[in-house]
Amino acid sequence: MLALVIVAGGGRAQESYFDSEKTQPDANSSGRTTRQNERFRLPKQKGPEDQINPTPGSETRQREADLAIPDLSTEFTEESGPGLEWGGFLRQAVYGYQSALPADQRTRKELISSWTRARLFANYDATDSDWKARISANLDGVFANYSDSYEFDFHYKRQIRNRLFSLEGMRDEDEFLLKADVHKLWWAGHYGKWDIKLGRQSLSWGQGRLINPLDLVTPAGPFVQDLEDVPGADFAHSVYSISNYQTLELVLQPVRRASQSNLRQLHYQDLNALIRYKGSFGATDWSLLGGRHFHSWVFGSEVSHTRWGAALRAAWLARHEARLTDYDFYDNDQLPPVVSHQLNLGISYAFWGTLRTNLEVLINTACLLKDPAYASHVERAHEQELTYDDQRYSDDQSFFRSSGRVITKQPYLIQSSIDYELKDVYRPGLVVIFDPEGESLFLGPAFSWDFADEGVWTIGASLFEEYQANKDGEFKDLPPMAYTFIRFHF
Repeated sequence: MLALVIVAGGGRAQESYFDSEKTQPDANSSGRTTRQNERFRLPKQKGPEDQINPTPGSETRQREADLAIPDLSTEFTEESGPGLEWGGFLRQAVYGYQSALPADQRTRKELISSWTRARLFANYDATDSDWKARISANLDGVFANYSDSYEFDFHYKRQIRNRLFSLEGMRDEDEFLLKADVHKLWWAGHYGKWDIKLGRQSLSWGQGRLINPLDLVTPAGPFVQDLEDVPGADFAHSVYSISNYQTLELVLQPVRRASQSNLRQLHYQDLNALIRYKGSFGATDWSLLGGRHFHSWVFGSEVSHTRWGAALRAAWLARHEARLTDYDFYDNDQLPPVVSHQLNLGISYAFWGTLRTNLEVLINTACLLKDPAYASHVERAHEQELTYDDQRYSDDQSFFRSSGRVITKQPYLIQSSIDYELKDVYRPGLVVIFDPEGESLFLGPAFSWDFADEGVWTIGASLFEEYQANKDGEFKDLPPMAYTFIRFHF
């Protein structure tokens, strides 16, 4: 299993951090700013919720844009004009999943599902003061050939757990599933050198890569097909501009336990509090972060440097688990190491500005092979997401033990991606994650076509290969899947 558990539980000298830092256009992209290639095999994203804001004043920003590795320093919001604006998108997708059960135990064939999502958003940008607000909501309808299967529940009935406010609901009509949720709901203000954003939002830290150990707030998992599906979290985010080249950020994210319906019952031990410094020094960007994160202490750093047309980077995160003896499934004889380390080393290069390549190595000392009891916690956390009964699990041990962490079976993985932009409208790409220790492989081919100014069509797959059936590979027994979707923005 490879999983990144999503936290749910991201001009003028004094211009707003949330307004002024717009992503530089990709090379040969006709000036359109998107989240294309910030992760790996994702198609070119279009629309109001995918644009992002890098650190102000960085001298390396245009080069990073050409290399398709921009710093994801805040939410993907559009550059809106003054007053009230509204819009959204309509997406029709078809997914095919093979059963996760062994071949001799399968009672059904592939799960074929049709997923329709409508999103509406409204922005308000005050013309007479430095503040703005946003709300967006999803309405989903899902049909499937086997809507009573575990696979259907796993993919479509999972809830976003332990957010401060749920703001989501579901209605199951046997053959048809209807879901609704508030995707974003925030207010942002600018005061001198301070920018503050409160509410449900997204925040991505670090250079765009396949798996980023420093992306602690609202990370995107390695198998996300559309970044529009990355959920927001409820937190406060403030940014202090030390200079045009340096910023200091603070994130405060209160987490509600499943058994607590009253917000007055929040525990201070459940507060995620992170602080991050980021500076740009010529062709080098450096960041340093630390704080408390899901009942553990974290400290990390990242350095990226542009040299000879290539982008070199290194990201490191150390995590100190607090009071492992408090977890029921550990005893004194099997406690894992209290301190773990995760290191990502990568290089990116763009040939002719349109053929983008990326190579990375992830080293993880907190792998499941060194902590067998950890796997049971991850399974239980997934089980919790399949129920809307908050009283079913009152202790939330599995949630706090597994959330916000890069969880792998093996101690290291090799990751690579390549994608090509042809005539600004065609984008084939491929991501590969290789597990040398367990001798397994993940392949993620994808093809995207911008057939209209506000329309994109994407087709792709997630394929898994095992070279040694008797080894516990990273991708052992994972079922392949294929997908396609068309998305129109308005």
